[in-house]
Amino acid sequence: MSENTKEIEQLINQNYVPSSMERKRTVLMYVLFGIIMSLSKKYVSTYEKFHLKQAIGRRVSFMIILTASVVLFFIKYLNLIPIIVLLPLMIVLGIFVKQARNGEYTLENNKILLPIFGWLGWRVLDIFEVEMTISDWQIDSSEQKTPPAQ
Repeated sequence: MSENTKEIEQLINQNYVPSSMERKRTVLMYVLFGIIMSLSKKYVSTYEKFHLKQAIGRRVSFMIILTASVVLFFIKYLNLIPIIVLLPLMIVLGIFVKQARNGEYTLENNKILLPIFGWLGWRVLDIFEVEMTISDWQIDSSEQKTPPAQ
């Protein structure tokens, strides 16, 4: 059995396979514009919510590390520490973008690559009281057809 078939079966076992449009939106979530686009929507899928929490958590940790790095950059013997710390964070960004592009996500906490990012994202959404409804099957009200009058 090929590796792609195994991935597809795992996604089907989780009862949701993301569309190509959702995959594109989640890749954009790891750039700030995608987070803004996702927060403006009322309904999100479980796939988008998973990657939204990871993207926000990664963004928050990046800003915290960047702030500390600016201070360390001006200290004579510690100026290489920011580069050493930010490089793994860029590698994690690449891993997350690859997961989003491939449509990978999980609902089980023990299978998440770095759960600290998801936890941070969840806390930020909770602090700012962002309310999103998880909906796997979204129906746009403009697309609903009214039955013909008889």
